[in-house]
Amino acid sequence: MIRVSSSRLSSWIKCGVAYHYRYETDLKPPTRIAALARGGALASTFGWFFERLLDDDAPPREELVEHAGDTLAAAFVDVDREHPLNRSEAPMEELQSDIRDIIAFWHDEVLPELDVVAQEEAVEVPIPDWDVTIVGRRDLRLADGTLQDTKWRKKKPDVAEVSRSDQLTIYAMPELARARREGDENAVVKVRLDVMQRMKRLGPRIFTITSVRNYDDVQRVLRKVGTFRDAVEKEVYHPADSGAWWCDEGWCEWWDICPYGSAGSRPATIVERTSG
Repeated sequence: MIRVSSSRLSSWIKCGVAYHYRYETDLKPPTRIAALARGGALASTFGWFFERLLDDDAPPREELVEHAGDTLAAAFVDVDREHPLNRSEAPMEELQSDIRDIIAFWHDEVLPELDVVAQEEAVEVPIPDWDVTIVGRRDLRLADGTLQDTKWRKKKPDVAEVSRSDQLTIYAMPELARARREGDENAVVKVRLDVMQRMKRLGPRIFTITSVRNYDDVQRVLRKVGTFRDAVEKEVYHPADSGAWWCDEGWCEWWDICPYGSAGSRPATIVERTSG
């Protein structure tokens, strides 16, 4: 049985070689990527907060803010800041200040509109004919049925993050499958992404992007999953395009060992000519 998550699918689509190293070998990356540490700290903070909220024991704002800063520091213990993957990351004091400001802003501006009924729900959608199970873990389910996720980004988000997100489609699959079994071919599931950002001059910002999912979206993901399954079964692992921004020393954790990465690149020089 092949288990397919949105992260596995995205990894394979970007670069089959990186997917193979990450999920099908015992190789370990040289360091934890700072961006993953930031995202993990945010997810851990919200998981802790909403677990207590759903138990009618929501921590006060100040405790939440301090917990976020402490969780971020703990997440960075295994991050090698001298590695090319992490050299652009801000100092820890600045990162902690950022996440505290963001969480405080979120608590005041976003939390009051979230009527949360469930968090960290596992998604498992078996497809027996393919010997595949599609899996995921969705952050929040709201009282009106909206499936909500939160991310921390350095850049302003694009609506495509939600309109074409395979992750959000996978989150909606159980509800859409149930509706189809009940004869409702036109069912839709509301999805929402809150993107958190801290700009030095503008302060904390949160972008809320909403959309819906229907059975057409499920079919699009299933076509990708079918192609993924066939490739993995045949052990076909395509490299990323050489011009892809993620195929670079500063982005790929497997760069040093990949035959298409450092082992396959040549030194180059650039000369700039300007007029005047």
